[in-house]
Amino acid sequence: MGIYSFLVIISGAAFLFFGRRLFWALVFGLGIALGFSMTLQYGLAPQDALIWITALSSGLALVLLARLLPRAAVWITGFGAGAFAGGLLMLVLNFSFGSWTWVFQLCSGCLGMVCFGLWYDRGLLIFSAVIGAGLIANTLALGVPARPLAFLVLLTLGILGQYRLPARGSAAS
Repeated sequence: MGIYSFLVIISGAAFLFFGRRLFWALVFGLGIALGFSMTLQYGLAPQDALIWITALSSGLALVLLARLLPRAAVWITGFGAGAFAGGLLMLVLNFSFGSWTWVFQLCSGCLGMVCFGLWYDRGLLIFSAVIGAGLIANTLALGVPARPLAFLVLLTLGILGQYRLPARGSAAS
């Protein structure tokens, strides 16, 4: 396991078990994930310095945007979390919509935005657990039948673990 895989598993575990208490880390993590996915699409290896610079820069940019627009931070993060969770679910289930994948991720993003906006605490709990479980399940070298099962077990543990933690204050505070 390389350093990239190790960091993904550690961040996945943090989101899985403590995501509800780590709103700003979730915002930063979504920015990093966005930066990684954008640069990986251009064929760069995770060891290239440019991918790390882009990922960290996009994470900081997303946090700054959310801090400048505190009322919109929850909605923006909800959309990002939903879209990212939708992409992870497609990887976990080994499923693709082909050229319509962006529609699925757009719908997932809208679902996340509504969940975060209307039911902030529950939405943050569920989507951070989905993201954490998806990151871990996709990083482990599991076969297709074992990956969804591992995802469901991790998701259940993450939701139960976060549910027992006291909720933190609002993201805009």
